[in-house]
Amino acid sequence: MELNVSAVNEVSEQLQQDVLAFDWWIRNGDRLLTEKGGNPNLFWNPGDQELIVIDHNQAFDAAFDPNAFNELHIFRSQRHRVFGDMLLRQDYNQRFSLTLNTWSEICNSLPKEWFFADVEMTVPVNFSLNDTYKLLEEYQKTASGLSHE
Repeated sequence: MELNVSAVNEVSEQLQQDVLAFDWWIRNGDRLLTEKGGNPNLFWNPGDQELIVIDHNQAFDAAFDPNAFNELHIFRSQRHRVFGDMLLRQDYNQRFSLTLNTWSEICNSLPKEWFFADVEMTVPVNFSLNDTYKLLEEYQKTASGLSHE
């Protein structure tokens, strides 16, 4: 079932923090949910306590709005931990760094079809791996790394 406001607290705090930090890192401002509704792009399997994360089509957004993210992200209640705990930030920053260390392997494993808008692979998508890498590197620009400022 799609995760809704009433089920948010069934998701462990650790998993909420991981999703929040990841979405912040990749600038995914599209995992929004409030009491009035939204589009969390998450499915929750209560029997297995499993969270299924989908729909990253708005990731790597150069126009990412940190204020909207902080106000509307489905796991915004974990901001104080993710952004306020120096040791936790350090852990996430290390994870980000380790991921970027494998960037070439990640890029080489992507299906060629993903770079085209049509089945015939004649219309390239407007997506730059180099620009994405630079965007992902930005967490390193602040002294604290992962930061909500």
